[in-house]
Parts: sequence; C-alpha cells; structure tokens
Amino acid sequence: MEYVKYKDKLNILRKGYCSVYELVKFINLNKEHPENHSLIVSNLKDNKMLVREDSRWQTENKDVCIDVLLGYRKDYILKEYEKRKDKLDKTTRKRFKKYYENCDKEEVDDNIKRDLIKLLYDLREIPLKTKRLLDKQEKQLENS
Repeated sequence: MEYVKYKDKLNILRKGYCSVYELVKFINLNKEHPENHSLIVSNLKDNKMLVREDSRWQTENKDVCIDVLLGYRKDYILKEYEKRKDKLDKTTRKRFKKYYENCDKEEVDDNIKRDLIKLLYDLREIPLKTKRLLDKQEKQLENS
C-alpha cells in the first residue's frame, strides 16, 4: 500500500467515522490499482461473496470477510491516527477523535460493516471488470 500517500491518509482521517469506508474505497476499489480488486459482493441478500486469494476466486462467507476487512482497515487507520494525531488540524483531530473513542463499540462496527457491504455492492463493477480481464488472460494462457 505504498501508493497511499501522506496527503491521501490525511484526507481519509478527515472523514472521522467514515475513514474506514474511505480507506476501503481508496484501496480495494481504486481503478489505478487492480491488484487490490479482490472483493466482490454481487448480491446483497446472499451471505456469500467472491474473494481473490492466491490468484484464485473463491466463494466465502460475506460476514466473515467483512469482519476481516474491517479489522485490517480499522487497525491501519488507528495506527495512522496515532502516528499523526499531533500534526493533524483541529477539525480533523476532533472528527477522528470522536470515532476513535467509539470505534470499539459493536454498534459502530455494525454500521461500518453495513456501509462496506453496500459500497462493495454499489461499486462491484470495478473488481468485476478486473475479474473478467484476469479470467480472459487465464483462458488465453490455457489455450496457448
């Protein structure tokens, strides 16, 4: 994730409660980084989703995957906040501190998970396009 620059991190931290959401959008749905297009929610009602691991697409439990995703991205955001909190502007500190003080509450996590599922569903065409391209390349390799 070297491409997440200082400026990007500040913009994400400015989002407070929405910082995890924005980080997932920036990393996992960034059109310039298809290597991170590894999560596809194609149906909101189904408890399954596609996950790319070890160069293979697999159907996984959506709740488990979203829990793992939230854990990784929340840890990243909290570490970035700890590193930079003394350098943040007052508004950003205030917004993020409110999230920071409540981030361990189950209700907060549940709201973020719901928003992440919706985000991954709404922008599913980004990783689907990458999947189609990878599937096509794989098929070409098999046929050569």
